Amino acid sequence: MHRLSVSTFRGRLQGYGSENFTDKDLSRVKELRDWYNSPECPLEKEAPQSLSSYKTEQGMHNLSRIHSVKMNAFFNTEAQVVAIYTYPPGVTQDLILCLWDGEPPKDSLDLSPFYKLSDLDHPPSPDGLRMDPRLTCITKHSFLPEVGDWSVCVFIFGEHAESVRSLKPGVLVRLFNLHCTAKYNPDKRKVDMHGGGHRYGRRIELLTEEMASVDLLERLRLGEMKRQPLNAASLSPDMDCLRMLTIAQFYEVLDEHKSTDLGEVGESSSSSSPVHIRIYGRVVGVVPSKSENILNHLLLKCGTCRRIRRFKDDDRCICDCKSTSRFDILPLFLLELADFSGRVPVVTSTRGAEALIGARFPSFRACLKTIFKGLSVEERVKAGEEIKEAWSACVGGWVDATLLVLQNSCQGEVEMVYLEG
Repeated sequence: MHRLSVSTFRGRLQGYGSENFTDKDLSRVKELRDWYNSPECPLEKEAPQSLSSYKTEQGMHNLSRIHSVKMNAFFNTEAQVVAIYTYPPGVTQDLILCLWDGEPPKDSLDLSPFYKLSDLDHPPSPDGLRMDPRLTCITKHSFLPEVGDWSVCVFIFGEHAESVRSLKPGVLVRLFNLHCTAKYNPDKRKVDMHGGGHRYGRRIELLTEEMASVDLLERLRLGEMKRQPLNAASLSPDMDCLRMLTIAQFYEVLDEHKSTDLGEVGESSSSSSPVHIRIYGRVVGVVPSKSENILNHLLLKCGTCRRIRRFKDDDRCICDCKSTSRFDILPLFLLELADFSGRVPVVTSTRGAEALIGARFPSFRACLKTIFKGLSVEERVKAGEEIKEAWSACVGGWVDATLLVLQNSCQGEVEMVYLEG
């Protein structure tokens, strides 16, 4: 026997089970649900509702911030879709919407964390994922546990899942009669939209910006401002002509060893020319990460012959051309970018470092010169620490990156992936 818990929504009682079910129980429930939705079932059903796209007077009231809801509450909310997860048809028709409605309010910090994809015994495959890469970076949404994730997973069941299956990430939605429960894990909040419930107004509405509340639009705007890409100041309208790839898609092209494929997805006039592609990614690692290794990642460019060579501490003022003219110091740093689909190591130099470091770049460049021309060991050590601090500060941020893929003109293989800025 299972216990029945009762809550209220808009003044009416609603019941739900509060006992954990076994796999056998869940299998039986799925079997009965499939039978109920089949043509063979003689029972009268609630008619499935298509996705609503109209504004109701009632829909503008009684809206809750999704991060602020408490256990056992039924509530309405509005948000933006970050990602949609579906299962293979033979598994279930239910799906998962990942939503955000701006930076979580401070009062939500004292509440239990949300039940996420990583808590599922049988999570959906990434093959069933549709996401907005930019919103994924802003919210830190991830399949794995993530500190600072502003997105919330909403588990959609029954005919409601069918009504939103064609939704595109990035759209605005208003959801009615959601249920916040702890039925699977007492330490976490899980948000469900149960099947049926039309008499309680349970439904999902598709919103335009004109239909969404002003509060939601303002929270989304402020959230985007707070988590801008590191290279926001260097973004150019010219980037809009580049096709955006996930890291997994980029590797799929590389694995085929076809430079012409890269040319098709990027900006290039021939298979041997450098190719420009665009990737949204979060910085998860940088090299050098220790000040004592910085010298190994510096190049010198001779002001006379323009040749570039590695930094040599014993003859750092003399070029191979015997010139002692001015040298330009070029950082040859690396960073690791990650998105939901994978990771990629990227090389960057002066222009990329300037785009990532931003306002701290003048000090960064001065420290590079100090490492080269510093009169004392103490000066050079201090400069190295400041460079490391500025470069390491990129970790955790995200970039809207234009990557330059350099290819071997003879073999058609990739030699380097370079962040331009």
